[in-house]
Amino acid sequence: MPLIFTNILGSHRDARISTAIVLPGSNIANHIRLFSQMKTELDALPHVHLVSINSKDCVNFKMALNHIVKHLTEKNNKISAATTATTGDKEDEIRYDKRLRYDLYIVADWCRKLVKSDSQLESLSDMRVVISIDDADSFDVSILSSLLKMLQSYISHIPVKLILSVATSVEVFEEKLPRSMIRLLDGQVINACLNDSLTTILKSTIFSKFGVQNLLLGPKLFNSLIQRQRQSLESIDVYISSLKYAYMSHYYSNPFSCLHLCLDSDLQTTLDKLSDVLTPEHCRALRLLGSFKFQVEKSLDQITPEQLETFLTDDNHLAYVAAMSLQELAYYKSHMLYTLNFLAAFLGAIQDEHADAPNTLPKPLRGITIVDLYPLIVGGDFLTTDVFKELKVAFANSGPPVLAAALYELFNSTTPEKFSELMEKLQSEEYWPIILQFIDFGNEGMTGEDKDTSSPMTFQPIPGSFKTREQITAYAKLQLRVAELIFTEYISNVLVENSIYKYFLNEAFVVDSSNLQENVFVPTQRAAIEMALSNPSHYWGGTSTNNKNDPHLCLLYTLYRESSVFVNIYDWYSSFQSILYRDPDVDPTDDAEWEKKTLALFLQGVAELKFLGIIRDSKRKFECVEKLVWRGL
Repeated sequence: MPLIFTNILGSHRDARISTAIVLPGSNIANHIRLFSQMKTELDALPHVHLVSINSKDCVNFKMALNHIVKHLTEKNNKISAATTATTGDKEDEIRYDKRLRYDLYIVADWCRKLVKSDSQLESLSDMRVVISIDDADSFDVSILSSLLKMLQSYISHIPVKLILSVATSVEVFEEKLPRSMIRLLDGQVINACLNDSLTTILKSTIFSKFGVQNLLLGPKLFNSLIQRQRQSLESIDVYISSLKYAYMSHYYSNPFSCLHLCLDSDLQTTLDKLSDVLTPEHCRALRLLGSFKFQVEKSLDQITPEQLETFLTDDNHLAYVAAMSLQELAYYKSHMLYTLNFLAAFLGAIQDEHADAPNTLPKPLRGITIVDLYPLIVGGDFLTTDVFKELKVAFANSGPPVLAAALYELFNSTTPEKFSELMEKLQSEEYWPIILQFIDFGNEGMTGEDKDTSSPMTFQPIPGSFKTREQITAYAKLQLRVAELIFTEYISNVLVENSIYKYFLNEAFVVDSSNLQENVFVPTQRAAIEMALSNPSHYWGGTSTNNKNDPHLCLLYTLYRESSVFVNIYDWYSSFQSILYRDPDVDPTDDAEWEKKTLALFLQGVAELKFLGIIRDSKRKFECVEKLVWRGL
């Protein structure tokens, strides 16, 4: 156990500072969001006064104390002003003009007067002065030690509590502090890493099984976003921005995104809304979609040539087909997302069952989460993967906790039509009485008047029901039958081949282009710079027939491209001066002024090219600069 949590050398617990050791994880980009949420929660609590300090603002011990005193004093002045306005009593105002600004007696008096003036506070123990050290690892040890020692000496006068943010680990942080300082802390670890925040956001948006959203991310775009998030140290805010941009670009650039508003549970209502929205231009565009081509090819063997001609030319018939397809898409989407959450639920239960011996779990199932399942299911590849095959086998060989997790997902949430059919089929099976021997539903009377609908069923394994050989044999047969029902008769029928892409108008519900995301969030700076330098007219339109409007930097770059590896600086300047546009209205005899102007422009351009990393000073030839970049290489 770390020494921070050990009462060493007889230090009394009341004499130590209550300290929260917050472990925010190594991803520094996520710390801003974490600390912001934490401070918002603390500020909302009554009688809690929070002060945040960091190593950048506290370069020495006095500055750290001054920051604490100043923050609390400013807050106190606002409180005093409000009190004075209501009571008219100016004698209670706290003034510390004659004291040093880093004197902690100021804070002690502030706490005492606050307790005296607030009827809800009976003693100092009813309030908290929380000092949050956001980057404890980067603090100088001597400054941090002096601060801890000073705060501990005032613990009977100031109800101080500490929050230490440690990005490494408690053990590493402990090695930095002297033993005498560790003795002053009464620590408690809070693991506040935001590693699972991405999954939490996805579960409430993209993975929502209640179909709150109409737009789905395709596997290509989804994998691109997840891969970039996993391989970089970017914060979760960057992923949220990428997600927002994907939605925005789809709704603003896809003319069929308006079809979402036409979707209704009733076919006729959907058709009426579509008739109001679809124009002849929309219909012509619909017939150019890839999903329309797939729909026609699929229908060739089922319709006559006359019906096919109607499909290709009659806009009213196309609207009817589009209305049916929208409803089919919504139906399949709800079942697909529910299946995703259903699979993830008992996959997590299977992984928990093998937590003590992870090597006993098949390799395809190790570490896989709902984030990995999503692109496989949306892309229509899930049924052919090893994950599906191994998951079916693992479920059939699992114990009652896994079966309980599957039943919980089935019976404790709003289920789509096919899931309701699966529930009814399970209850009608001859093995259903056997399930009741192994699983406690936690809500007596699943059917009948005694059923308690106000409390959810818990579905917990019954202790002691899995011991005898007869029980084990009966459960093995039961689990095989349940696996057959879930995987073969349900999931294999719901997650059809080609998945959502086999439906007409899937382009309105799925966004799967990662090129736009990559260009925006991972821009190709070099190509853009090269284009701007070599062809500036590309950005302002038109064509340039002379050098009159070209920036002087572009002229320098043009000469640069025509030179060898080493560019003689005088020759470069002479060529630049000769092609630079000279206003004919200026006195042509004033060469001195022209020389100054061209030299200034040349030196400025050379400095900018050096800043861009295009050239550098040559050590071999002092009169030259060295060429570093060739276009396209």
